[in-house]
Amino acid sequence: MTQKRLFNKTPAIVLGCHKIGLGIIRALGEEHVPVIGVYYNKMDMAHASRYVIASYHCPHPDINPTAFLSSLLDLSSKWSGSVLIPSDDATLIPVSKY
Repeated sequence: MTQKRLFNKTPAIVLGCHKIGLGIIRALGEEHVPVIGVYYNKMDMAHASRYVIASYHCPHPDINPTAFLSSLLDLSSKWSGSVLIPSDDATLIPVSKY
């Protein structure tokens, strides 16, 4: 699938790029959904997946939820209309709360 065709689909922003995030990213990527990886732990590996078209490091949502949400709002201007997919409780709680 070409890059041009990938960008005709709505991107998915996967929040958290650890093991669960990797499974989500692979499943979406195999369906040719463009994926943006947002990771808060430098040990996470999924943000380097071949299916990720862009990756962003953000503050840890458990330590600083306000800064985490601010990072997501910054991404919203570039990736408007994207679907947010939290991959763990740390990302789900602030997103659902605010």
